[in-house]
Amino acid sequence: MFKEKYRRDNQLLKAPEKIPEVISQMANNPEKSTDRKSSLLRITAAAAAVCVLLAGIAALPFVLGSSRGVDTPLIETLVISPGDLHTAEGYDEIYDHITELNSYYYAGFGVLTDGAIMEPSAENMAPMSPTPTMKPATNGAVVNEEFRTDEFAGDALADDLKTGASGSGKDYSATNTQKENVDEADIIKTDGRYIYRLTGHEVVIIDAEAMTVVSRTKPLGNGSDDTDEPGLVTATTSAAVNGVNQPVMTEPAVAPDVAIEPGVYFSKINGYLNDIYVSGDRLAVLYTRYGMFDDVSTEEYIGDRSGCGVMVYDISDRTAPVLLGDYVQSGNLTDSRLMGNYIYLVSGYYVYGGGITEQPETFVPCVEVNGERRVIAPGDVSILPEIRESSYTVMTSINILDGTSHDSTKAAFGAAATVYADTEGIILAFGGSKSETVDTQENGENVNISSGSNYTTLVSYLVQDGIIAQTTSGEVPGSLLNQFSIDRHNGIVRVVTTIDNWEQKIYTDGVDRYEYDGGTTNGLYTLDRDMNILGKLDGLAEDERVYSVRFSGDIGYFVTFRQVDPLFAVDLSDPASPTMLSALKIPGFSQYMHPYADGLMFGLGMDADPESGATRGLKLSMFDISDPADVTECAKHIFEDIWWSEGLNNHHAVLVSAARDIIAFPVDNGYMICGYSADRGFHVRHELEFDRWGGGTRGLFIGDSFYICTDAMLYRFDINTFEATGELEIAPADGEYGRSYILFD
Repeated sequence: MFKEKYRRDNQLLKAPEKIPEVISQMANNPEKSTDRKSSLLRITAAAAAVCVLLAGIAALPFVLGSSRGVDTPLIETLVISPGDLHTAEGYDEIYDHITELNSYYYAGFGVLTDGAIMEPSAENMAPMSPTPTMKPATNGAVVNEEFRTDEFAGDALADDLKTGASGSGKDYSATNTQKENVDEADIIKTDGRYIYRLTGHEVVIIDAEAMTVVSRTKPLGNGSDDTDEPGLVTATTSAAVNGVNQPVMTEPAVAPDVAIEPGVYFSKINGYLNDIYVSGDRLAVLYTRYGMFDDVSTEEYIGDRSGCGVMVYDISDRTAPVLLGDYVQSGNLTDSRLMGNYIYLVSGYYVYGGGITEQPETFVPCVEVNGERRVIAPGDVSILPEIRESSYTVMTSINILDGTSHDSTKAAFGAAATVYADTEGIILAFGGSKSETVDTQENGENVNISSGSNYTTLVSYLVQDGIIAQTTSGEVPGSLLNQFSIDRHNGIVRVVTTIDNWEQKIYTDGVDRYEYDGGTTNGLYTLDRDMNILGKLDGLAEDERVYSVRFSGDIGYFVTFRQVDPLFAVDLSDPASPTMLSALKIPGFSQYMHPYADGLMFGLGMDADPESGATRGLKLSMFDISDPADVTECAKHIFEDIWWSEGLNNHHAVLVSAARDIIAFPVDNGYMICGYSADRGFHVRHELEFDRWGGGTRGLFIGDSFYICTDAMLYRFDINTFEATGELEIAPADGEYGRSYILFD
């Protein structure tokens, strides 16, 4: 049905003439290419993309609009070098795949009967807004006229966003990130003059020098639970109310000629704010919402309305931010990155049931731009044969300049747990496990043997200026710790994993007898651009697990732990032959590592008893890595009365500046600022205690001032003496702290 429609549409279309040219430009961009070999590899990949153009072009009528205008070809549906990836040809194929995945468990949309899903009536599903009029562009592509906008003309602003000119050359700290030129979202940002803090359900903008709040913005409004009227209320613009900037709440954008079915409504939506980005005169607020389609009479669940979104504000006037656009995509927020003028938003979307055949929005992720909801094109959905779960990972790019358009969308089956990004592209990591069962005999007894291990699927995407082009996929044994477990250097991907192996034997003669055995090892793997394994070091640190990873040029460092802390240093200069250089064993472990200065690596972790492995307090380590073949711990400091820091699991909470002699992080119910020198080792420069315990505290500096910011207070100190120079209450007026859940209709 859908396939036939696509075939008919395909006969009316031709390939955009500039697609090969654009792909070639992406492949040969000098900022992305490190050598001639990598350029040739990308040109080869580009040629492969042209070969599969016809497979992708059928989906173009469903591609959402681009802010680049009609002269720029749409390449979002192209698969450059598919490897094991398969791009869906139509919604029928996606539906069949989900039905197969759901064939062994209860499906939320009906009851399984002989493997078939009993579907509810299509009349019970709230209709989508009608598909916008699609008009052929002059280059043969198809443009969504309702979503297409002209390119933002603010060249001066664009330059500011790239150069950070808004900071006026002042010395100030930035969010602690993994890779250069790739920003990560957090609850606080500064541009060198203003501090932007997410607290409760507000974003507070503070004049750092004057120590005054200049505006408060509530992207989700105040919330309301006093009505059962149908419809989802969303923020579409903002206005100053009594001097406080708040969104103007309006009804959802449903086309006038389309009515919501009387018996169906959007359930009340729970929402909260996640993080923020600030770039030039743009503020982007990331948020999450939960909700569903319900039948009013039966309260039966018939569709998911949950998603994560980005609201983009114009903050050229910091006293009155203006909402430019509201973008939402299906699924819970997994991670995000800001590169150039584009936010890349990644979410995990689970399909709780088989869906309705005739309505792809019930089983395919959707996106919304200012309330207009659209289903992701089938040509943008990838099926990986090794991933067998009824879920998607959705990735889109959002233009932070105009705030109303997104330039590319991709989805892949499976829920990615880890996101790595650099200026070359994005790698998504999907965890999984494999097992096999055999019936055999041991010592004359019948035995059923099941064995298995975990693995990680890596899917690579090329990104540039908002365009996301899927490239290839690969697989490595084991599971990742976090984003620092992945790194790319000179085109080579390096991955550190922990491998869990298990075996169960069931002796079936007479009364069943069970035997179980299992253990862990760790490994480092190198992969080429096609995600093929080049080299490896495996079987390391038996029965231990990876606790932290950091790559620095041609050297990879990682810590495992069970009772003592082996810090491994691996030479990766020859990717095909990784070489172990050293393995330092000391009590405790480092849970986060950070390059400090030339020849030094800082570690934040816990001290531990070398015999039992029991932790004994927060530990700071400074490692001398000037000779990777002989890594030593040149200094350490143990806080025996401190047992927790948000920095152990969230690198955004750690602030490190060797130039300012600052190593700062939140602790139990306070904030710690340390310094380090070769002669003194670690020393406490300042410690601030609070009257309540919890996460969300951050430190930053601007010029000669150091700021400690909780979700209730901002404290300022002289950065040299740490004498207090001011404080400001920033708590929400309603007294809500931390992550605040908002109920709105």
